[in-house]
Amino acid sequence: MWSQRAFEYRVRGGLGHLDVDMAVIVQALVPAEAAGVLFTADPVSGRRDCVVIESSFGLGEAVVGGKVTPDRIVVSRRAFLVERRTTARKGLEVVPAAGGGVRERTVDPARAERACVDDVTAGRLAKLAAQVEAFFGVPQDVEWAVAAGHIHLLQARPITALPPEPVRTWEDRQVWSNANLREAAPDVLTPMTYSLLLHFRERLMGGILRRAGIEIPLERLADLVAGRVYFNVNAMTAILKVLPPMRGPDIGSLLGGGAHGIDAPAEFNLPPEDLPKVRVRWSRRIIRLPDFLLCVLRNPLRTGPRMLAEIKARIAAVERDPWLAPHEEELLRRIGAVLDILREMVSQGAVLLIGIAYCAVFMDLCRRWFGRSGPSIANCVLAGLGGLEDAEAGIALWRLAATAREQPAVEAAIRDAESFQVLRQRIACAPGGEVLLSLWSQFMQTHGHHARSEIELRSARWAEMPDYVLGMVRSYLSAPAEADPVARAARLARQRKLLAAECERKLRNPIRRLVFQALLRRAQQGLRLRETGKSVAVRSITFLRRILLDLGDRLARRGVLGRPDDVFFLRLDELPAVVAGRGSGGGGFDPRKVIASRRAEYERNAAVTPPPVVFGRFDPDSHPPPAVDERTEVFRGIAVSPGLVQGKARVILHAQEGFVLPGEVLVAPFTDPGWTPYFLNAAAIVIDQGGLLSHGSIIAREYGIPCVVNVGPATRVIKTGQTIEVDGNRGAVRILR
Repeated sequence: MWSQRAFEYRVRGGLGHLDVDMAVIVQALVPAEAAGVLFTADPVSGRRDCVVIESSFGLGEAVVGGKVTPDRIVVSRRAFLVERRTTARKGLEVVPAAGGGVRERTVDPARAERACVDDVTAGRLAKLAAQVEAFFGVPQDVEWAVAAGHIHLLQARPITALPPEPVRTWEDRQVWSNANLREAAPDVLTPMTYSLLLHFRERLMGGILRRAGIEIPLERLADLVAGRVYFNVNAMTAILKVLPPMRGPDIGSLLGGGAHGIDAPAEFNLPPEDLPKVRVRWSRRIIRLPDFLLCVLRNPLRTGPRMLAEIKARIAAVERDPWLAPHEEELLRRIGAVLDILREMVSQGAVLLIGIAYCAVFMDLCRRWFGRSGPSIANCVLAGLGGLEDAEAGIALWRLAATAREQPAVEAAIRDAESFQVLRQRIACAPGGEVLLSLWSQFMQTHGHHARSEIELRSARWAEMPDYVLGMVRSYLSAPAEADPVARAARLARQRKLLAAECERKLRNPIRRLVFQALLRRAQQGLRLRETGKSVAVRSITFLRRILLDLGDRLARRGVLGRPDDVFFLRLDELPAVVAGRGSGGGGFDPRKVIASRRAEYERNAAVTPPPVVFGRFDPDSHPPPAVDERTEVFRGIAVSPGLVQGKARVILHAQEGFVLPGEVLVAPFTDPGWTPYFLNAAAIVIDQGGLLSHGSIIAREYGIPCVVNVGPATRVIKTGQTIEVDGNRGAVRILR
């Protein structure tokens, strides 16, 4: 009581030395599974916009006593997401002793290397720490413990000798996210593909912003992070601040907030000084408003299919044009022709966006008019529509399997053939073989342009991988008759019409009935138009890939390139000079050296996995995969297709790797059209990312398969063979055994 520290505390607190008594505090010991300290500002750098957490297994004594090197986690206070983490090897832990007190014990080597706090818990800790700092008014040093999933704050005190806050550069203050982009561009992009995207950035993003009277440097909107496309949250936040306030469902639930459940840029609470300057031309906005309203009133959903049909016809015409093999300049001309077609399609992109807007408004209307059952109603009346090109691809594959089952010799050949080439030879003269080969050819002509990561020009297409397509057909041969997607689609269509009629009866107000009917019709048209538009765009990209491969082959034979696919490591604007021979060292540009450097960077980027949100510059050494709690048994996500199913899990991380057996539950990190064939055998679907209008959700509804998306780390916790339950009504996934 009369120690120097106690004496000074009383002086500082204005307490009389003779007015206090000694006290004995009896506290319950928290049986911590993980514990440590945290700082509401970085005690080393002085940063005030982050929380630094140090943690280890067991009681916090191991950390505060310096007995272990703790894990170190930096959490951004903008959205309470992990910026960086370093996982140390924690060789011992302090635990309660059986007879009282504590003891030390050795940690199993395999466990010692694991993170003791996952990203979700780190975010919760940071939020609590921010509340503690707000209560005391100064940055705090807090001791904490986690037991049975509950966080206990043990003590807090001011951080002493905190350095001044450092000056941060523009790059340091930027936030990047791919939460709604990974479905379209899941992998590292080659320079050719990225240059293609940049080629259309002005026409797509610039056109939309100009229509809204907004001026902002387009290069600030998106960039590459470890070779992947990320949008700039700072720029998006600045744009949203000058747009009219809109009421409706959040962005995350519609398009997919990713594993962290990020719903909108506003959640990052970025200070005004971190936002780029956005210029608003109110005169232009007012002038263009009638044009926008007229576009909506004309119902572009009627003109959209005609526009897409014309673009498909133009692509087909270019494909049929005689191929002038000897001339590389002719290939450049064809590339220009495809770019012209894509440019026109991009300029009509508002048609596709308006279709999706109708879906968003309809889903929000169902939520408000039908209460808790509204989301499920919206999902059901948007199921079994027919006319979705990506869904038709899966059904066409099913028909191939159904045709094969009609002829035992053909079915046996499909089951046994190690390649499509062998299959074709075996069934050429077999009964029913000619029919199957004709259907096969028709499938490849109609759907052979699909692939994983379809906008990536380097991605091989189904038409180039007949053995992979054969494997998909083979996987359908054992499916039960009740899994027939054609019969299921007819059943869904009947149910959809009955439910829509029931909803109309519940809406006694005639105006509401008319609004419901009109929005439902346009939402259905919007979904068909969006999927068709994507398919048409991918068909154009596939033809562009074919031209580039031919050009790469010719340049490789000339010795300009080392191998044909080197062409994907050039940019569009570099092709004319390389073809003309002006890129062989002149002007400091040597194609082979440039390609070698870009390939090496591509491989480095492919070896790392950046998180969905990156703060400042990305450093792969401080961004390991997010830590997860492997003991998780229940996952919460977004219900996008109703139904309750139990089945064995089949975890597939990459399309073209393995197949889903009939009755299994597909568990995937994301889905694009290349994943569609996996859906047909699946009893249910679980996806790490996604939203109500993401591709996997639309196809799951179309097939009538229960589906939950945006469930976070499902693919890293659920194991193939485990029995899981998927509740597509409530958005829950449970590991049963």
